[in-house]
Amino acid sequence: MKTNSDSALTFTVAAALIAGVTLGSSGSNVMPVFVDDFADRFDLSSTSAGLVAASQLTAVAITTPLLAHRAARPGRVRLARGGLALAAAGFIGAAIAFDMLTLIVASLLLGAGLGAVYAASTAALAGAGDDADKSSSIAITGALFASALRSASASSERST
Repeated sequence: MKTNSDSALTFTVAAALIAGVTLGSSGSNVMPVFVDDFADRFDLSSTSAGLVAASQLTAVAITTPLLAHRAARPGRVRLARGGLALAAAGFIGAAIAFDMLTLIVASLLLGAGLGAVYAASTAALAGAGDDADKSSSIAITGALFASALRSASASSERST
């Protein structure tokens, strides 16, 4: 019986999985920091800032399952790259946004891009074959540490 050596968990594969899971879940992990920033930057009420945050999270929640079938097929690297490009456009749009509507549209783009990355990453985890448990453990642990570092960094920036 021939074994599939392409599914071995190399450092590069582990790093890609960690990055994908971290990016895909980053919106929900650091959203409290974003909500405060939205409120301060645009002088928004908590409700309005929450609406902006909810638009991004909803876009992730809708995009991920919509792209799950596509991510399960070959070419998920291209899907992840497209998601990264879309997320980058949304991030840049949010950074230069001048009103709430632009910020919401940018958040929707960012969320859709992160959803595509998350779909590709979770499909890669599911397709890990015999190493699925090990791959999932490494990806989730790595994403947890990356998110914790980002949250700690954001907290220290806000206190200075």
